[in-house]
This record gives sequence, structure tokens and C-alpha cells, in this order.
Amino acid sequence: MADLKDRLREDRAMRDAAKSLVTNDIANLRGDLDEKGLAARFASRMKEGAEGVVEESTAFAKENPKRVSSGFAIGLGLLLAWIFREPLAKFLDQLMLRHWDEMQTSDQIEVEPENNAESGAAELASPSPPIRNRRHS
Repeated sequence: MADLKDRLREDRAMRDAAKSLVTNDIANLRGDLDEKGLAARFASRMKEGAEGVVEESTAFAKENPKRVSSGFAIGLGLLLAWIFREPLAKFLDQLMLRHWDEMQTSDQIEVEPENNAESGAAELASPSPPIRNRRHS
């Protein structure tokens, strides 16, 4: 029985030591958080990560200036095309209709009537107009 009591005292002493370590760690963490809050820590880590990304991208841009400039130009062109998509669509539609009308007039062949009875007024062949606003079902 004495053995059991000694073991119980040793276990309580180890438990108390572990509890005091955990309590001290919690107190240290609270002190650190009071000194510098969780949001400030998160912001500083994000800032460090952003600085790393900026350094890497700067190095890439210095090593590959043509790639960066062409990528920027393509991106700017796509942005402008998206912003002005309505006027561009109208312009392209008018341009295609104008081209279609020119094709129709250049394809029309006038046949001069002959003096015989078979020939009359020449019929002009015209292709069918383009299909517009057709929805696929």
C-alpha cells in the first residue's frame, strides 16, 4: 500500500508540473497576443509573403522584359475589347453587312438581251442574305 501512495504522490507531482508548464505557456501566449494582436501578426505574415512575391516578380520582369510587355499589351487589349464590346459588335456587324452588299453587287452579272425572241430581260442572280441573330436550339 505504501508503494501505491508513493506512486500517487509522484503522479500528482508530475501532473502539477505539467499543469504549471501549460499555465505558463498560456500566460506567455496571452502576453504575446496582448503585445501584438492576432490581426497584426496575420498582417505582418501577409506583408512578408507579399514582399517575397514582389521580389520574385521583379526578378522575372527584369529577366524577361519582352514577355512582360507583350502580356501587358494583350491584357490591355482584351480589357479594352471587353469594355467596348457593344460598339465593337455593332461596328463589325455594319462592316460585314457592307461587305455582303459589295459582294452581291459584284456578283451580279448583267446579260445584254439579244435580238431573238428567247432572250428577255436578264435575271440577276443574288445569293441569299446572311443569317442574323439565329439561336441554336
